[in-house]
Amino acid sequence: MKIKEDTLNVARSGITTYLVSFETDNEGVGELVNIDTKKALRAVISPLRHKRSLDANRYYWSLNGKLADAMRISKEECHLLMLQRYGQTDTYEDGSSMVITIKANVPAEVIAEKLDAYIAPIKNGIVGGKEFTHYRVLKGTHKYNTKEMSVFIDGVISECKELGIETLPPDEVERLKQQWKVET
Repeated sequence: MKIKEDTLNVARSGITTYLVSFETDNEGVGELVNIDTKKALRAVISPLRHKRSLDANRYYWSLNGKLADAMRISKEECHLLMLQRYGQTDTYEDGSSMVITIKANVPAEVIAEKLDAYIAPIKNGIVGGKEFTHYRVLKGTHKYNTKEMSVFIDGVISECKELGIETLPPDEVERLKQQWKVET
């Protein structure tokens, strides 16, 4: 069950315990009333994220196809290139960046396939006489919120303009951005 709430209260209820409460509307309370409180419960509280719309996704993949054709590379190669240039580094739950270190002689494609993730090289280093490459793990666009997708698409649009690829007029891109709504 997911509940969107606006008010969260945290108060100390003992030396090492806290009382956490929140307010929700009628829609969110229905399932809560029927929960068996005699069983152990798990609650996850996380920030509400602004997700991108499917229009943004369609627009990106349209531009990606045009860029790939102009650059004479595959759509997947183009997607990786755009992620490396304008994408977001994935993060752990504590907000720290996901960075991996791999022996330098392992091809990036092999690493990405084994991890099932997009990666971008940061720099090389030597430890104990062996060369390593540090990579940042890139977040897939399907995980982007509105702001992240907006930055990403703006970067892709600039690439298209440099290659003379027609893009939507700025006011139309802005309209797309205005349509992006908060989803839970």
